[in-house]
Amino acid sequence: MIRRIFKIDIDGTVISNMRAMATITKSILKSDPDFCEVTIYNLAIETRQLFSTAKKLAIYGGHGDPETNDGELVYLGDIINVQNRKENTEWVSIYTCGDGASAIKQSVINKTYTQPMTPKDIITDIVDATGISSAIEFVSGESEAKTTRSYTANGDAKGEIDAICNSNDLYWSIQDDVMVVTDAYTSRQRLSYIIRVETGMIGSPEWVNRGTTTNKVNNIDGNLIKVKSLLIPSIKPCDQINIVSELFETKVNGVTFESSGSGISANFKVETISHSMNTHDGEFSTEIEARAL
Repeated sequence: MIRRIFKIDIDGTVISNMRAMATITKSILKSDPDFCEVTIYNLAIETRQLFSTAKKLAIYGGHGDPETNDGELVYLGDIINVQNRKENTEWVSIYTCGDGASAIKQSVINKTYTQPMTPKDIITDIVDATGISSAIEFVSGESEAKTTRSYTANGDAKGEIDAICNSNDLYWSIQDDVMVVTDAYTSRQRLSYIIRVETGMIGSPEWVNRGTTTNKVNNIDGNLIKVKSLLIPSIKPCDQINIVSELFETKVNGVTFESSGSGISANFKVETISHSMNTHDGEFSTEIEARAL
């Protein structure tokens, strides 16, 4: 049996031997903080009190021996809500988190740019001025391609970055305290993962944007795919993945069926990730929505 690594770090205190579960969602398509909800069972009263004012939460996970392997970083974010309640004989502690939530909520900007500047220049300056993230990664040449002769940023930093990205067909999000800016189709150049049965793929890939005919599904609306795997801890939106499968699910005239034949062996850009983690029974998996490159 494959052993699960699931460790939670709350303000430097590591929880690794308690019953726990987590749901994590990361997406490059929205600038709202990436979401995480962690549930821990039967923490001591002193620990519950200590964590009631905690600020940061990190999750590490993977497969292997938890005694010798700390796992890989799955999520890092700000704690925005803490609940402690008793259910029958058990104490349940629930931590709701947002990646970069505190900085996004508090950051404002008031500055006029009179010289021609690219979106990359303006976004970098806003981040430097407000501290909305610890670093920036630009995964798009479009962020440097267009200039503006005069621009005034006045208001909350998130709203200003949203406006710049929307007017230049860019997307941004904060991933583990790093701001990532991209366009619709550019991924990180390095191939991050190969997802196939041998590496932990669960079931068959499924086309997300489905049409009404097989041709439309496979060639027009079928460029967004959903695939599920055993937990892939460090995968991030904008990563480039390769999906290999002889079977995949499709839908024609509202009927879902499994196709075979040539199958799939293609590269995709990760757009959205959903991790489900549980120390005991239940899911320990990653579901990915990715766009064909």
